[in-house]
Amino acid sequence: MTQSGHHLGLGSNSIPVRAYGMLGLPWELPELPPWLILKLLSIAKGIKLGGLEGAQTQESALGFVGSSWILTQYRTRPTFSIATVPPTARQRQLSLIVAAIVLAATGVITAFGATQLQQIDGFIPAINFVIFVSDLFTAALLLSQARIIGSHRLLVLASGYLFSGLIVVSHALTFPGAFAPSGLLGAGLQTTPWLFIFWHLGFPASVIGYACLKDEKRSLPRSTIYWSAALVVLLALLLTWIVTVHHDILPPLFVDRRTLSSLGNYVTGIDFLTSVLALALLWRRRNSVLDLWLTVAVVALVSELWVTTFVIGSRYSLGFYANRLLSVTVSVVVLIVLLTESTVLYARLSNAIALLQRERNTDS
Repeated sequence: MTQSGHHLGLGSNSIPVRAYGMLGLPWELPELPPWLILKLLSIAKGIKLGGLEGAQTQESALGFVGSSWILTQYRTRPTFSIATVPPTARQRQLSLIVAAIVLAATGVITAFGATQLQQIDGFIPAINFVIFVSDLFTAALLLSQARIIGSHRLLVLASGYLFSGLIVVSHALTFPGAFAPSGLLGAGLQTTPWLFIFWHLGFPASVIGYACLKDEKRSLPRSTIYWSAALVVLLALLLTWIVTVHHDILPPLFVDRRTLSSLGNYVTGIDFLTSVLALALLWRRRNSVLDLWLTVAVVALVSELWVTTFVIGSRYSLGFYANRLLSVTVSVVVLIVLLTESTVLYARLSNAIALLQRERNTDS
């Protein structure tokens, strides 16, 4: 095949070179049938374009991830996803900048975190609401990605975000002074701290599972996703029931409503070491955009637990309030990336379709 003028030699329904540029396709891909490009675009956009009849079965598929299009071969399902596409140099630089900002903030918090501040009862419910919404949206988006590419690794990670989003509800409801002097749900003095421990243990455990599982693309039925979500909900309810109904037999992590016990530092240290392990395993991978930004999220988690374990001695200190902002950072990093990539996808897709339609009208 040869290229002439502004078109590639693909027959009467040729695809313009300018359209290839919009799609980010290299010149080495003129063999891709034009009807296949238009068909895939129409499917992705949810519209019907004419002149696409008589399409034969192909093993070529055009997939879009972020700001670039990737030509990939598949037989059963597509493999393009934020969880599979490698990060760009710019994304790596930006992630390093964000991680450096988090570490610098952690250094400041470490120096001044013990400074005691005024008690603000509405702070925890507000922060936990943000985390709840962010984690649920992230879990939903990751579950959809897991379903599309058949990734059990993504299912495990999405389950971790779902667990985090659910357990923060119990944490907010039982927090002393947030909705009641001693918290709701019949909470005791040890209820909220143990919910915090479970919260910050569940998420890094899911990251460890995500990092250790292989990149096998298998069928992922809807029933598997539903059962996984149901088990996570059941686990969150069970833990909440244990720490509320049996709070009097739990090991004491707080000596009163403000002061952390020595045992509390040791137990949060377990969360800290688990998060460090998750970071180490994830650092070895970093093969995809998701790996990259999930690493940033875990860096923020390690920083949060560092402050909790080695800096904070009581609630309502500077470190206590700053730590909740680190919790928000852990929650929103991956969500922002997922939404950004989706926005870029639809913008590129819309521009490409408009250009293709304009070229067809010009040719006709």
